Amino acid sequence: MKKKILTIALALFLMLSSFPLEILASEDNVLLNSEELQSTKTELDVEKIEMITDEIAEKYINKDIVGASVAIIQDGNIVFEKGYGLASVEENIEVSPTETFMEAGSVSKLFTWTAVMQLVEEGKIDLDEDIKNCLPKDYLNLSFEKPITMNHLMTHSAGFEENPTAMMVSDVKDILPLEEYLSQKYAPKQIYSPGEVVAYSNYGTNLAGLIVERVSGVEYSKYIRENIFNPLDMTNAYFDRNYTAVENIMKNKSEGYALKNGEFKKVPHVYINDMPAGSLNITADNLAKFMLAHMNSDGTGDLKLFKNPETLSEMHTTLFSHEDMRVNAHGFWEGEYGGVRTLEHGGNTIGFTSRFIMVPETDFGICLLTNAASDMSGMSTELIETFIGSGEIIPAEYSGDSHSEEVVGKYRSARTIEFTFGKIMYPLMNSDYEISTNQNGGINLKVSAYGIDSSYVEVAPYHFVRVDGKNTLMDKAGMNMSKLYFLRDSENKVTALTFGSVDQSLKISEVQSTGFTIGYIAICILVLLVGLISAVIMKIRNRKDKNKDNKLVKYYFSLSILGLLEFGNVVVQTLRFLAKPELSSSAFLPHIILSYIILILQVINIFFVMRNLKAARDLKVQKMYLIVLSVATVMMIVFLYSYNFYKFI
Repeated sequence: MKKKILTIALALFLMLSSFPLEILASEDNVLLNSEELQSTKTELDVEKIEMITDEIAEKYINKDIVGASVAIIQDGNIVFEKGYGLASVEENIEVSPTETFMEAGSVSKLFTWTAVMQLVEEGKIDLDEDIKNCLPKDYLNLSFEKPITMNHLMTHSAGFEENPTAMMVSDVKDILPLEEYLSQKYAPKQIYSPGEVVAYSNYGTNLAGLIVERVSGVEYSKYIRENIFNPLDMTNAYFDRNYTAVENIMKNKSEGYALKNGEFKKVPHVYINDMPAGSLNITADNLAKFMLAHMNSDGTGDLKLFKNPETLSEMHTTLFSHEDMRVNAHGFWEGEYGGVRTLEHGGNTIGFTSRFIMVPETDFGICLLTNAASDMSGMSTELIETFIGSGEIIPAEYSGDSHSEEVVGKYRSARTIEFTFGKIMYPLMNSDYEISTNQNGGINLKVSAYGIDSSYVEVAPYHFVRVDGKNTLMDKAGMNMSKLYFLRDSENKVTALTFGSVDQSLKISEVQSTGFTIGYIAICILVLLVGLISAVIMKIRNRKDKNKDNKLVKYYFSLSILGLLEFGNVVVQTLRFLAKPELSSSAFLPHIILSYIILILQVINIFFVMRNLKAARDLKVQKMYLIVLSVATVMMIVFLYSYNFYKFI
């Protein structure tokens, strides 16, 4: 059961997200010695590219992945495109890079950010303007006075919590108009001040898509069709959420698969309400055309996205950084492989995984689409490291003060749920980053849930690089964990860590940790179980000794049964959420109502327990444990309240 929960939770974490990063050289402490690193600019002929890609694909196809579609760009041309494996196991249909549609997931976001920059070029969007000026009056209910700008949306620093409600639906009737879907009925809360914390946000991208609609006067998918797809001759690309109504897609769309117990299982078709953030269906060759247009830096190529090359150049410049660590370039995550800067994005839906990475410096890029759910096989990472270069770097000499002791602690992703019961998912995942010192003066990073245990050394103040060279499960999923940076507050206290992109992980207290949470729950459950067993034993004894009447037995029974019933209720509620986090709030209403009924009965029972304790003078042990049972019940109520299980959503 624990393994299943972790698998589902990791899939949720990966869904519609991506993971690249970069650490750059500072003036005082060189993290990357570019003069010592070889250029990745290598002229490869098509035959060699195909041979290498074939060898890599052979390791994963039919083992970890059912099918994949690859396109490689070099010097302004698509030099290689090929399909591997099957688009449909059931019908034995092979993958074609020019015909097979796959879901791009969060790679969709790059199209939204490109549309934004087109409108910036036209003077219709100001990246520094309050986005409220582009939205209906009172559309947003924000927690902070500081205005949100388009720059904040692009860099995922607007401060929104995660909220997967209605993100994906199984019935076409549940597809919502974009403006309704983003309204306060479904909107996540703002939990960070704008510009302070990077917390990956589908909602923020969707807001940008709505702004594209409003300032252009054209519906989002139509705008993308007229201003990106048509100019680039992308005839096999669609943002239509009801893709079943598009004949071209349905005739050639791949099935999505999840690897379960060594077998590939077809996942159900869903419709994605997160249109600007993740509803793109596309072929690999069409995605490559989009990449070619983004690498047309001087504007001399046939495929163009902007009227002026300067707009493309601006889009590819760093917009958000942590001191000397570049993070985001107007929607692209910035990474580094083989000593060169990359612009990239990844994506996941429930049955597909994608990767988009380009190297402007060498005019090289890779597009990868797979029909594998939350693919962590490592195929994309191996392609990147083979053709571009390794994400690992050689630690530079560092003679400054050590900060290893300062950074010790536990850290949790800022991309979190705070105001609904989904908050419980994060401690249960056991996926916090645990930082400890090691005997070599460096630090160890451990993530228990994913079997990660890596060693790092400090190469600049609060900058660390991995020295054991191990590609972890998260590296294989696309998150380069080779470099690590710790953020501090105004008092220079460590508050967060980052690998350079997607989101920060904030330092948490021991009370928030997985160990404390599990221990807290375990104590409550143990007390309730002992109470129930004791009640049964006392009841049996009372029957044998008819002269003995223990009036406290019924409270043992009632408090124990009510507590265990509530525990069962929240377990079912949590498992339903983990299995289908996109379910509407109404789906969980019966659980919340039951929690309130149990809560009322628990309060009534505790009242009568306190009232009857004095009457049972000769039952000191029973009285003492009944007090313990009452305390455990209150502890459980406090826990459920703090994790929003009594909150109507």
